[in-house]
Order: sequence, then structure tokens, then C-alpha cells
Amino acid sequence: MKSSRLEIVGYLRDNGFNVYPIIEKNRGCSDDEVLSIVKERKGMLLTEDKDFGEWVYVHREK
Repeated sequence: MKSSRLEIVGYLRDNGFNVYPIIEKNRGCSDDEVLSIVKERKGMLLTEDKDFGEWVYVHREK
């Protein structure tokens, strides 16, 4: 994981946020699986994946 990602994850955790980094827990899973995890956890997705928004739009996901 890049140091900037580690810093963001650390900052959020230090400030009381429940963080579930996909790269730590489910590295290599599909976009569909990522979305399922976020929905199941009723979470918010933060991503650097520039194609993810397009995938969500094309698949009409919320």
C-alpha cells in the first residue's frame, strides 16, 4: 500500500472511523465484490480507481 494510503487509513482510524481497506482485506476482488462489501457494511467508498465510477454508471449501481 502506498504511504499516502497508509496515512489516510491511519488518520481515519485515529479519528474514530471504522476503516475497511479493501487492499488489506480483499486484495484483487472484482468491482462488483467491492460494491457488495460497501453495501453490506453500509459504508462509504473512497477510491483512486478512475474507472470505478464508469463501472458503477454502466451497471446502474447506487
